[in-house]
Amino acid sequence: MTVEVGVPVQGNDDGDCVLAEVYVAVGDAVTAGQRLFSIETAKAVYEVESTAAGTVVSVLHGPGEELPVHTPVVLVEPVGAGGAADPGRTARTVPDGVATGAGTAVAHPGLEAQDGAGAGAGAPSRRLPRGPVPASPRARVIAARRGIDLGAVAGTGPRGRVLVQDVLDAAGRWPSGAGSAPAPESAGDQRQPPPRAAATAPSLPAVPPAPPTVTTPSPVPTVSVPDVPPADPPAPVPLTGIRRVVADRMTASLRDSAQFTLMAVADARPLQRLRAVLRAGGTRARLDRVTVTDLVALACVRTLADHPALNAHLTPAGLTRWPAVHLGLAVATERGLLVTVLRDADRHRLAGLTAARADAVAAARAGRSAAADLTGSTFTVSSLGAGPVTFFTPVLNPPEVAILGVGGIVPAVVPVPGEPPGDAGEIAPAVHLSLTVDHRAVDGAPAAAFLADLCLALAAPETTLAR
Repeated sequence: MTVEVGVPVQGNDDGDCVLAEVYVAVGDAVTAGQRLFSIETAKAVYEVESTAAGTVVSVLHGPGEELPVHTPVVLVEPVGAGGAADPGRTARTVPDGVATGAGTAVAHPGLEAQDGAGAGAGAPSRRLPRGPVPASPRARVIAARRGIDLGAVAGTGPRGRVLVQDVLDAAGRWPSGAGSAPAPESAGDQRQPPPRAAATAPSLPAVPPAPPTVTTPSPVPTVSVPDVPPADPPAPVPLTGIRRVVADRMTASLRDSAQFTLMAVADARPLQRLRAVLRAGGTRARLDRVTVTDLVALACVRTLADHPALNAHLTPAGLTRWPAVHLGLAVATERGLLVTVLRDADRHRLAGLTAARADAVAAARAGRSAAADLTGSTFTVSSLGAGPVTFFTPVLNPPEVAILGVGGIVPAVVPVPGEPPGDAGEIAPAVHLSLTVDHRAVDGAPAAAFLADLCLALAAPETTLAR
């Protein structure tokens, strides 16, 4: 029996992923636990190992292909009794002979066998018309916009699935060949300079002395400059990997929710004073590395305890309010934007939250985050405070109903301490806050109340730490 090793489910990442790299070829001997290929999702890159010892008999897909979970990628012919697959992995056995080499079509229920003309190496599998045409969500959107019948598009994805590239090829979007180079100038086009002219002195009677000879200057030759061909337009770079998945998720977030953003400023002077005190004497308590982001995150967690409507998920099944705060932190990495999660952030004191945040951010940037570390947040904080940005409109991280954007500390008008808000103001360093919420789950008044309480918590950070 041949063992299929396919795309596994990683945590809540059950959507399409991209095959990043294949480490084996047909004919290679592999051992159980040896890495076969890697996949890239919206969260991270995962390596998939062989579930059996044996020989690779087929590699069904190549790097760059978009694959749904459970799609078989490598077929392994086990050796002896030790080749049985581990039932805990994403693999299943198929009868011998189903796939015996690269490019051989794999038989699956619901698919008709291809004829001899289409079974050669490199021929894409095609699903015969039977019910809805299998296609990726983005391929369906593009086909609908361009008026393309998916039933007439040859799918090159797993089991004949229609991918975005298939739709674009059908629409004739991509150029089929390079343009011809401009013809060189012919020799006849070169302008020849006139021959050098020289005037000779006229013949005069022999009267000494003879007049000097006058020479006419040669004309400046004309240089023919060939036409410079226009520069080729830049080629589009397809979105791949995490960049493509992030693009899809952010588009879906804005399309499927009713987002609006509230903005406010909070006096940053108390935060700056407290941070200076902690950094000066907080080495023993591990508080010497506290940042303003840590103080804002802790104040946010404490404020959410009084505003549970914002610590929630909205799904087709309904609205779920979470008793614990699993704080998401938006992290910019070289591969794209990731959201790492601090579990039970409401149970942390400042020192614990600071250490946990630093470890989680470092792991995300190094690509060491586990799948469980990148899913399940209930409220997200996105900080752009290191630059000149003040207010911005953070995009919700579905299925969450709220996200807080933290801008830079820039002078602004803030309430005078001890005075009622709105009665008097003064210019002082202020942290800029942008709260985006889903209007389907949270109205403007409760969102504004949360933001107002958060500003009060930041104005009195010592009281916030005591909670």
